[in-house]
Amino acid sequence: MNTKPIPILITLLACGIACVLSIIQGVEFSVFFRRFLLTALIFLVIGTIIKIVLDKGFKVEEPEEEGEEGEGSQEDADSEGSGDIEDNRDEDEDEDDEL
Repeated sequence: MNTKPIPILITLLACGIACVLSIIQGVEFSVFFRRFLLTALIFLVIGTIIKIVLDKGFKVEEPEEEGEEGEGSQEDADSEGSGDIEDNRDEDEDEDDEL
């Protein structure tokens, strides 16, 4: 699962909401800037925590190497055979395009 953009998206969303609220309220620039900076820092930390939790929660366990060696040759043989079927499909599509 690609969790890299989660902190950035959460921070951007929160900062966007803070900007809109500050504009609606008509606050001075110094107050606006402080709100924006605090919002960015707080939600960047929250987004990073969420990312870490998701990374640990969806961590994929790597299979043992001993069991893979015997099974790997069988999987390679299976994948080679299925490639022939796909090649035949591509040839059929080429023939249809020519007509």
